[in-house]
Amino acid sequence: MKVLRVIPTLDPEMGGPQTTIVNAAIAERRVLLEPTIIFTGNKRSVTATAPARARLDAAGVRTLMFPSSRWLPSSMVSRWGISRQMSAWLLRNAHRYDVVHVDYVWPWSTLIAAIAGSRAGRPVVMTAHESLTRFGIETRSGSVNHKTRLWAQAKLCVRAFLMRYVDLVVMTSEMEHADSIRPNEYAVVIPHAVVADPPEKPLTEPPFPPLVVGYIGRLHPKKNLEVLMRAVAALGTSTKVIVCGDGDPTYRAQLHQLADRLSLSIEWRGHVDAAGRTDLFAQSHVVAMPSAYECFGMAAAEAMAAGVPVIVSKTTGVAPVVEKYECGKLIEAGDVDELRVALADIASDADWRRGARINSLRAAVAAYSYASYGERMATVYAELLTRTCQPSDRDRSS
Repeated sequence: MKVLRVIPTLDPEMGGPQTTIVNAAIAERRVLLEPTIIFTGNKRSVTATAPARARLDAAGVRTLMFPSSRWLPSSMVSRWGISRQMSAWLLRNAHRYDVVHVDYVWPWSTLIAAIAGSRAGRPVVMTAHESLTRFGIETRSGSVNHKTRLWAQAKLCVRAFLMRYVDLVVMTSEMEHADSIRPNEYAVVIPHAVVADPPEKPLTEPPFPPLVVGYIGRLHPKKNLEVLMRAVAALGTSTKVIVCGDGDPTYRAQLHQLADRLSLSIEWRGHVDAAGRTDLFAQSHVVAMPSAYECFGMAAAEAMAAGVPVIVSKTTGVAPVVEKYECGKLIEAGDVDELRVALADIASDADWRRGARINSLRAAVAAYSYASYGERMATVYAELLTRTCQPSDRDRSS
């Protein structure tokens, strides 16, 4: 079965979805599907996407990069997937694939791929990456500080038009499914593929003290990194924080200034590759993700896959798995004192830390394996192809 995966960019600096689509395509290839990933980029993208393309090539996954429109501002090149060449290619070639699978809701690449797939009579699948949740609809660019009714109404209008061409929405957690605003009559929950080949045992805990808290992700207000910093400052004990990730320069400077005012020991590593993530996990006693909202929580899931306990907000998709397997602590998003208490508990209980490391690996293998993702997607694709042999929901409603 040939699957066409469409995403605006594979640039890893854009966030978690650029990792999850690579994992997903490799997982699909392992169950003998034939995925192809297409995306847009510029000269910089050739270098930035090289590691991802190398992984995909080694797994037998084809990739095609189309040039982004030259008139776009550099900040929009990767975000919107606008490419005349890719649009024309999709309209000409969608019929050569059995399924068209788009990532994200709002980019041009999603809209043109959905229309092309529908025109070719192919089922269209969407992984929304939080964009159909109330949080994603009501906030601009994922910021908790920019909520406008006009922006939400505009998104709802785009969503209503786009969903005419979408046959299935894949949600990555039960929370995302419950929080989404009627994505489609046909939606399924399939967590991301995180664990490719499970290690036999978790990473060895680094020396203690001091407590080392890891953070990996964009430097963005929704991530609540300030909450983590204030909780560490309130802890009153020797604690080191390692921050991996980058973001808006102005916001980054604000974080550095806050760290200085709080006299925190923070190692700022910037954006890191796969090896850098492995180093972070090997050096951390716990990885914290106190975000305002995460439909899944890729950084936490990757930490668990390495056998590292996590602290996540209750508004994170992985939270039920963390609670079930007792491999971390759950906190209310934005609550500095709850986060401080969680850190203090972890620092004071070596037995808990040892058990949580084992439980973290068990949880990730059980919930987020490549094998599970690949098998479930293969089943869903097959069911969709069966449905397309019958009158579609769109046909019946017209």
